[in-house]
Amino acid sequence: MKIQHYNVILIDLPEVLPFTVRPDLKRIGLKKSFEKIDLAEKKLLEFVEILEKNYKKEFYFIGEDIIEEKLFKRFIFSGGLLEIMVQAPSAISAHFINLESAKKFVLALKRTLDKVVKDEKIREMLKSGIEFTSKKEETLTYDVWVRMKKIREI
Repeated sequence: MKIQHYNVILIDLPEVLPFTVRPDLKRIGLKKSFEKIDLAEKKLLEFVEILEKNYKKEFYFIGEDIIEEKLFKRFIFSGGLLEIMVQAPSAISAHFINLESAKKFVLALKRTLDKVVKDEKIREMLKSGIEFTSKKEETLTYDVWVRMKKIREI
């Protein structure tokens, strides 16, 4: 079985997205850090709600993971998966199996940036930095497994 996978990625290098968490725990103390994290979480949900309205599909929060000290928030929607890494520099990564859905998401993300990022130059830089990739992957089928097994027997 072959699967076509489309990926949309945005890395917030200028650190302007409102939900970005900067690692300054030592400087501001634990209580203030938790307050900043709570505020960032609220801003993230507001961002996702704007994105959801622009994309015209409902997003569902499915959980979070900490991978190598990076916090990922995950949302699922019809036809895709959205992952947002909130530590600076934050990153948005969306995964699709349908090309049209991926293209529509790019437009929705650009509209969302128009509403969220005030500085025009930075906003345009972010919008132009949106990466769109596509991959064809072959999953492990019995035929592939048999071919691999035969190679090992040689």
